[in-house]
Amino acid sequence: MEDLIEKLKLTNGLIVEFWDRSGRDKWGLWTVRLFVKSTVSIKEEYFSDLTDSQRQYQRALNTFGTEIIYTHEKTRAHVPEEDRITVFNRITQRFKDTVINYLSKEDFPKKFILKEVFSRA
Repeated sequence: MEDLIEKLKLTNGLIVEFWDRSGRDKWGLWTVRLFVKSTVSIKEEYFSDLTDSQRQYQRALNTFGTEIIYTHEKTRAHVPEEDRITVFNRITQRFKDTVINYLSKEDFPKKFILKEVFSRA
């Protein structure tokens, strides 16, 4: 199962999607999965503080295209059917309570892009 549960627009313009990727395991219990993703655009301005910024920006575009996807997943295994929705809602709310403020920071997109570009390129 993969269902889009919610889209949340953050103050910095990012849109965060919450997906339910839960499924039954071989024992008939549930593996509850919250999958979170957000598309972060690669912008030239993110590279302006770097030496040879134009070359670094072009290298990022050539390697990744125009965007990089932020993802985060939380999983709980062996959840009984009657607890599945409660567990999913709890891990979703915990993510919102602990991570959304970080993702909402004005400089998050820039920091995320530069971290991904220089750690994965």
